[in-house]
Amino acid sequence: MYGGRSSSSTAMAYVKGTTDQCDRPGGLVIGDNWRDLVHPMLHVAQHARVWAPRGSLHIINHTGADGAVKLVDATTRRVERFVYVRAGEDATVRGIGEGVYRVMFTQGRDWDPYAMRFQQQPSFAEFEDRLDFSHRRTGDGVTYSKYELTLHQVLDGNARTRDIGSKDF
Repeated sequence: MYGGRSSSSTAMAYVKGTTDQCDRPGGLVIGDNWRDLVHPMLHVAQHARVWAPRGSLHIINHTGADGAVKLVDATTRRVERFVYVRAGEDATVRGIGEGVYRVMFTQGRDWDPYAMRFQQQPSFAEFEDRLDFSHRRTGDGVTYSKYELTLHQVLDGNARTRDIGSKDF
């Protein structure tokens, strides 16, 4: 999903995608809605086990403004994660499931938690390329996607962003 597209009107940031290997990928869990696992005719819970999601996204905000980042499923348009990252700090989001995601962010001052918006100097942007989170079983365990991105411009960065409107965020 990450390619070398270029655009002269966008800022250049940095995204690094790698895979990590885990011989015990998060353990086994029963789904959040256990009723979905009940057979409708027999009313007996089936033994369904799924791997806990292990994808991760490390966000670096080395700017002078706070930021809020949305990870949005590219197919369903559902917001999967929303994280606030203070100016000059980093944050890591773990437990991201398989899928292709859009990454949007806003930066500014005076965060209003009820409106989920910055009240002063807000800006809105989206990474042009999408993040493809996946996992793969191997003979030694499971590999899973791990990304790192910056909200600030980076010399020789490999990711472009484009401005978006507040309503698109």
